[in-house]
Order: sequence, then C-alpha cells, then structure tokens
Amino acid sequence: MRLAKWAWLLNKRLYKKLSFVLLLLVIPVCIAAFTVSAQGDSGFLHIILSTEDDDPKAAEIVEGFLTEDSLIRFTYLENPQEAIKKVEMGQADGAWIFMEDFTELVDEFSAPKSDREPLVRVVEREESIFLRISHEKLTATLFKHTAPAYFIHYFRATIEGAEKLTDEELEGYFMQVPINEELFVFREPLGEKAEQDTGYLTMPIRGLMSVLVVVCAMAAAL
Repeated sequence: MRLAKWAWLLNKRLYKKLSFVLLLLVIPVCIAAFTVSAQGDSGFLHIILSTEDDDPKAAEIVEGFLTEDSLIRFTYLENPQEAIKKVEMGQADGAWIFMEDFTELVDEFSAPKSDREPLVRVVEREESIFLRISHEKLTATLFKHTAPAYFIHYFRATIEGAEKLTDEELEGYFMQVPINEELFVFREPLGEKAEQDTGYLTMPIRGLMSVLVVVCAMAAAL
C-alpha cells in the first residue's frame, strides 16, 4: 500500500496530463488486441492448400500443414481453381497448389539439369512481409523431401561403386545425418535457447510492442 502511494505521489504531475495517461493506456489495449488476434481462427495468414492429383507425397505434406500448430491458418480445397478464385476474391491470403505427379517431379527436380518443372504453384493476393516469410516455411518443408533425392543423384555421379547400393540404402544413410531446419534461433542473455511457441512470424508485432514500451518509458522519465 505504501509503495503504491509513493508511486502515485512521484508521478502525480504526469498523471494530470491527459496525453500521458492515454499513452499508458495504449499498452494494455494493444496487448489485448494482439492476444485476441493471435487466438482467433484467422491467425496472421490464411493459406489454402490444394493438389492437382492424388499423389501420396503431396498428400503427406498437405496433411502435415493441416495438423501442425502454426500462426498460419491452413485449409484444404480439392479443386485448385476454386482455391485460386478464393484468393482473387480476398477470402484467403494465398494458395499453395502442389503440381500433378508431385513424387516424380521431386526426383526430376533434384536431377542435375537446368530446366526443372515447378513443384508448387504459389498464388498470392498481394505481397506482404508475412507472405514472404511464409515462403521459408514452404521451402523448408519441401527441402525434407527433395534433399534425399539430391543426395542420391550426387552420390551416384561422384562416388565409384555407387551402383552397388540401392536408393533406399542411400536414403537411409542420408536420414542418419541430423539437419537443423530452423531459420532463426532465439537465445536468452545467458546463452540458453529460448522457448518459442509462435516462432519468428511474431517478431514484427513484438517490435511494435517494444517501441511502445520505450516511448512510455521516455514519457515517464520526463
């Protein structure tokens, strides 16, 4: 009680200024708004997933996106044209359409040649920083499926006697090597890895909150 009284007396002059009070009230309002937005169904982005056929590998990737916990809200539409139409109408931020014969395209994509067919068709309503960052998520997921094929092609082209090993054996050797898929790693001041529930997509929001805190601290020091 005495501590609260001293805090009130020390800032009594500032509390008489309406602008200072409004500035302080901005912080809880912004926190509440960001919290409600993050917990809502919309998330930061709405991406529609679609496949041009019933390829099993494409279906596996789509299922992984739909079941993981992410700030991006993923939904699935069987018809790619309908997914594109929803993006054009503003009902989604983007669409990731996995091309026909996706499994075969992965093997052809990793072959040493210049002309490669695209694996995924990306359709976006408008360009934004969140959509750009979401491309890293798509690329990292595709890398897990294309990297073994790259390794197999490289091994057979450079190592003598590679024909004695099957593709399954070479893929098994590749899978034994740990690969870090994290683009950003957050650490505490003491060097320990920080727990991140939402990932790097929240960094712009945290930056805005940091600016608000600094502004209010400067106002309180006047």
